[in-house]
Amino acid sequence: YFMRKRIPDFWSGRRLALLWAANLGGILVTAGLTVWKASLTGMLDENHSQSFYNLFAVLNAASVFAACTYLAGRGAALRRPLLRRLCALLQSMGSCTLGIYLLHLFFHQRLPFMGRLWDVFRVRLGLGDMISAFLYCGVIFLMGYGVTLVLKRVPLVRRLV
Repeated sequence: YFMRKRIPDFWSGRRLALLWAANLGGILVTAGLTVWKASLTGMLDENHSQSFYNLFAVLNAASVFAACTYLAGRGAALRRPLLRRLCALLQSMGSCTLGIYLLHLFFHQRLPFMGRLWDVFRVRLGLGDMISAFLYCGVIFLMGYGVTLVLKRVPLVRRLV
């Protein structure tokens, strides 16, 4: 309620920039705490590195929501074709998030070529672990987005995704 009702009056470009600075600071604190814990315990696997994962999740969600609402509410910004397309793309992706969430584990765990895709990014292309992970997640996201868009056209399935 607070975010929805206060945005038109409260959020300016400067306040939004301060919110994003706090958000990025929270992400850096989370990363620092993860590295600190890994240096103390000597373990940096998925089970031991997720302790601080959602420490600043509320701040991150508020930043994204405030920025999208602020940009969508500005009439002058939407007169620009690029921003108008970006807002339409974000709205389309936002309407597909449940389908993407439900499908991502299927793509990650059940499709045999996805394991080979990691090898392509990491070994054949020689990309680092982090860039390979971003690309791998991006491919899974785009696959989920595409399948969800198709499923939204099927009358019986439309309401489920």
